[in-house]
Parts: sequence; C-alpha cells; structure tokens
Amino acid sequence: MLKFQIFLARITFSILETCVIQRLLPLLMALMLASVFVSAAIFRPDRAALILAAIVAHNVCAKTFISGFDPGVAFAEITDQPVFLLWRPVMHYQLERARKSVSVLMFGRTFGRAIFYEGFGCFIVNEMQQPYVPRSDLQALRASQLPPLLPEIAGPALIDPQEPALKAALDHAFEEPTRVPARRTKAVVVVHNGRVIAERYAPGVGIDTQLLGFSMTKSVMSALIGIMTRKGLLSPSIPAPIPEWHSSADARRAIKIEHLLRMTTGLALDEAWLGFDQSSQMYLHDDMARFAASAALIAPP
Repeated sequence: MLKFQIFLARITFSILETCVIQRLLPLLMALMLASVFVSAAIFRPDRAALILAAIVAHNVCAKTFISGFDPGVAFAEITDQPVFLLWRPVMHYQLERARKSVSVLMFGRTFGRAIFYEGFGCFIVNEMQQPYVPRSDLQALRASQLPPLLPEIAGPALIDPQEPALKAALDHAFEEPTRVPARRTKAVVVVHNGRVIAERYAPGVGIDTQLLGFSMTKSVMSALIGIMTRKGLLSPSIPAPIPEWHSSADARRAIKIEHLLRMTTGLALDEAWLGFDQSSQMYLHDDMARFAASAALIAPP
C-alpha cells in the first residue's frame, strides 16, 4: 500500500511539475531573451567585432606592406590568437595592392580597414572619415639625416653566438611549443656592452626587415624622454603636457610624465585585448590620442 501511495505521489508531482513548466515556459523564454538583449546592449559585441577587425586589418597591412610578409600567413598568425578564435570562422580579409589597403570582412560587410601611407605606416580607416596624415616632406627628411653619434654595434654579417648557453637560449626562443599558442619568434638580437654578440632570424626575416614594435616602442619612447631630459627640455617629474588634464578641478593634473612611462597613471585604460575593455575602445575613434586623453581617473597615479 505504501509503495502504491508513493507511486501516486510521484505521478501527481510530475503532472503538477509539467503544468507549472508549461505555464512558466513563455515567461522563462521572455526572461532569457531580455537578458540576451540587455547583455548585448551592455557589452556591445558589435563594437568588439569592429575593434578586433581593426586590429587584424592593421596587423596584416603592416606585415604585408612594411615587413613584406605573405598576407595569408600574416592573417593566419594574428587570428589564431585566443581572442580572435571566436570570430575567425566568419572573418576574412581583402587585399588591394594598388591602394595598399587591407579590409577585414565579417557577415558580408567591412568591419575593419587599414591603409599604408609611405613614411608613416598603416592607418586604421574609419569609413566615414579619412585619417589625418601629417604633411611632411619625406625626401627632405631623409636627405637631412645627421651622421650617427655612436659607432655601429655590428657589421653587415650575421653574428652567431659563441657561448653554448647563449646558443641554447636562442634555440629555445625559436623552438615551437607542442601546445597552442604558437611562439612564432621572428628575430632575436642580443647586445652586450654596446656590441651585438648574437642574433637569429626566422625564415624570410633578415637584418633589414622592419617588424612591428609593439611594446618595445615603450623603451624607445623612454630613451627619447631621457635624451630630452638630458638636454633640459623636460623632466619625468613634471606634469604630463596634456591640456585636458590641467584644470584645477581635474584630479588628472597629478599625472606626471613618469606615470605615463611606467603605466601607473590610474586611468581607465587597462588592456585586456578582448574587444570589450576600455583601452580597446580607441580603435572605434578617428582621434585615438583625444580618446586616451578623455579617459577617466579610477585610481590615484
């Protein structure tokens, strides 16, 4: 008798559960759709697509028209990074050699475009507005180059490492891991006491190959600031020369050049490279410098 009562209770519960689910199903579906729309409005996947496409277009443009790499290889190398894998199935590029431009398309429309300008590199192009290209006489600039102040750090020949440990380090740098992501080292140059003591390059890359600098550019900027400091033109301890921050009511006036060099400004410009972070939003603007200058302060410098 007890087993029969349990059996009836289970059947009754199942019937009630089915009725409740059927009644609540439209409400649940509506809530799910609403959450999807709210999430899309907040996170803006369309903006992420525009940002990532612009990054890919610029990368392929630079590697094709500056470094001289195969555009197909350049596109494959950048889009197999984890952040691009979600978009890669619907992403492809178009190359126009006559205009020296690269367009990245998704879902049949252009999401990102970059054009190479001689002497300046690749500019990300907004379809609504052409980029600002500084007016400079490139030939005059090239002709007026001053002789170097220091001797050459190496001759024209490739310098092989002499120390076994250094050779092993280079071997490791160019060795591809068994797991993703791929390393794809392009070049390593080792300088010690003002002289090159070892260098190695990937196939298709040589001493004169121009490569994207990425964060190595920060070291160049620091060196230039050091030269200007030595000449008495500025100092890392002075406020950053950004007019938008100089108001007495603006807390960003406390940001100094040194904070910029050390990336300790406290500005809302963290890099996550997911297409949703504040730093990546600069790719949506024609004037990236103005966008960076408008960033809010979220922590003390």
